[in-house]
Amino acid sequence: MSTIDVPVGISWTKLLAVVVLATVLGGVGAGFVSTDIFDATTQPSPAPLGGDSASEVAGITVTATDPSNVRNEAGDAGVVAGALGGRLDLERDVSRVDFVVRSRLPNGTWVVVDRASVESIQSGTDAIDLATVVGGPNTTYLGQTQSDGFDVATPGSTARRDGAVAVTARLYADGQRVATVTDTDGYAFVVDRPAGRTVGGPNENTVTASGDGASTPNDQAETRSDSTGSAGGGAGGSDGGSETEDGAEANRTTALFGAQDVLPGSRGTSAAQLSNPRGESVTATFAVGGAVDDENGLTEPEATVDDTATQGELSDHLAVRIAITRESGGRSFLVGSTDGYVSLADAAETTRSLELDPNETVSVVVEWRVDAAVGNEIQSDRTTLSVHCTFEPSTTLLAAIA
Repeated sequence: MSTIDVPVGISWTKLLAVVVLATVLGGVGAGFVSTDIFDATTQPSPAPLGGDSASEVAGITVTATDPSNVRNEAGDAGVVAGALGGRLDLERDVSRVDFVVRSRLPNGTWVVVDRASVESIQSGTDAIDLATVVGGPNTTYLGQTQSDGFDVATPGSTARRDGAVAVTARLYADGQRVATVTDTDGYAFVVDRPAGRTVGGPNENTVTASGDGASTPNDQAETRSDSTGSAGGGAGGSDGGSETEDGAEANRTTALFGAQDVLPGSRGTSAAQLSNPRGESVTATFAVGGAVDDENGLTEPEATVDDTATQGELSDHLAVRIAITRESGGRSFLVGSTDGYVSLADAAETTRSLELDPNETVSVVVEWRVDAAVGNEIQSDRTTLSVHCTFEPSTTLLAAIA
């Protein structure tokens, strides 16, 4: 894994490209009738529509995969999307089924995001595949403006966001409604906003595939400070302005690491240096941000085992341990331990605080490895990791406690 030097003002898509460490309605005998225009009417939480998940007439099961994690300078959640699927099983013949898809907004209310109808369905046929009617592999759960409440306001921080999608099926026979069934599935993802000051290594780090524990050396990390501070604008954005020694932005730094084209059995080590920017003792709080994956296309071998054309899998298979090391040789683990590694996908929001002396410098050391048994699903995938650090004067913390 290698550190990467990333200008704060670029999008996360460009961020990923910087450095290497790194349906048919089958068997139902029914036709698709219509898809109505989205209805913006909201419904109160918790139940988006009446109906249990099963009745004597039908049963419904809904699955909503987690959206991809997001990282960008504004902390903007953007369009929230995933694979919506599931099935509707019928216990009797029905003349029509109306489907309504609702998504839960960050404020807890529900909004209609899709509608569709299917006619003349016979019981005993295959179940209706929801992915072919109202879902699919890239279903929009929330639009750009609907997700504003998921944005992250503070640069150099990460937040886990939880949402839910519900699908209701209204079943009709002989012109009468005979049943209403609803099922809901939740999802979660991470929104990551780097600090105005980022730390990264200027050179690429060749990845070893030997599996023997060897790793290539990593150049000394360098600090980059944006002269304009963190960019503002958009929901949750800061006011911008220049960084000052006493300003909040001056007390936050983000270290960025990237990985790409790693092979089963490979491993390595990378490090970035972070320095106490103040001439006094501070409490430095280190927090792991979200891992952002990029599928980066599907190679022919990968396509046979990977059906997620828009979501990478590398962070699920990249095991890491992250330590904070002092110049004196002391080491404190942020993720994992002396004897254990943790999946990068599960490391987000792990925190640890240390007392640093005036102007003291520490290293964030990331050790990574990929199991030799991992298959072709990680071919060409990219992933990036952030580690945020906040430097808080120790005297301020002590005064707050007192």
